[in-house]
Amino acid sequence: MKSSDQCIFCDIVAGSSPATIIAESSQALAFLTLTDSALSAGHTLVVPKQHCLGVLEATSESRAAVVELCSVIGSAMVEARLGTGVNLLSACGPGSDQSVAHWHVHVVPRRNGDGVDTWPETNSAVTAIDQAAAGARLSATLAAAV
Repeated sequence: MKSSDQCIFCDIVAGSSPATIIAESSQALAFLTLTDSALSAGHTLVVPKQHCLGVLEATSESRAAVVELCSVIGSAMVEARLGTGVNLLSACGPGSDQSVAHWHVHVVPRRNGDGVDTWPETNSAVTAIDQAAAGARLSATLAAAV
């Protein structure tokens, strides 16, 4: 784990920084986001207890624990009528607008017409040729990794 001067989420996991804990498992923790950052009431962050920058660096155990806790939290949000569905949002690594250097997933309760904008409504600047080329590069990279 990182020291407190390096990672606020590690401090929350360790219990040395305050947070409203919603749920936890042996490898993941869920807590409410700060009120001024909440996209909707009940907006929750789920983090692995083991420090990692993002999903790309997380262990398979941490990834599984975070996704499972996101599912539990999302189901509870719908059951508690905080929303009729949820968005799972995460930014990992340089160029992604990641706000805290510890992997976290935002679980945001949603309902039709709530005014939360998580998907841009503008047309993509990506061309069909660029998309096809990216798909080919990705497929080749994955094939070489196996």
